[in-house]
Amino acid sequence: MYLQYRKACRSIMKNCRWNDMNFDCCDKFLPLETEYGVCFSINSLHTIKIPGSEINMKSNRKTGPGQLYIETVDDVRMYFHAPEDVPFINSNSDQRKDIALGEIYNITINVSTFP
Repeated sequence: MYLQYRKACRSIMKNCRWNDMNFDCCDKFLPLETEYGVCFSINSLHTIKIPGSEINMKSNRKTGPGQLYIETVDDVRMYFHAPEDVPFINSNSDQRKDIALGEIYNITINVSTFP
């Protein structure tokens, strides 16, 4: 019954790119059960992998910075999380962003190592 109120991936995301290479959003963002319902995650260890669904998104000194572009067709709440994590209702507000349709949002993530 609840599935009639949930949106399919294709009615949320329309265009995706990693480092200027287009990919099918819904082939890479896989369904992930959360307390909200179904979310779509590109890097979760908790999704059921489909052959060919994984994308190498490593960014380091050798590869340079990575750039992920996602164009949506509706308002979304975006979470930024480690592969081991699952988004939850009390997630840190620094790890999520509500994005309205037509809004452009850029995020930069820097990783630092300590001696």
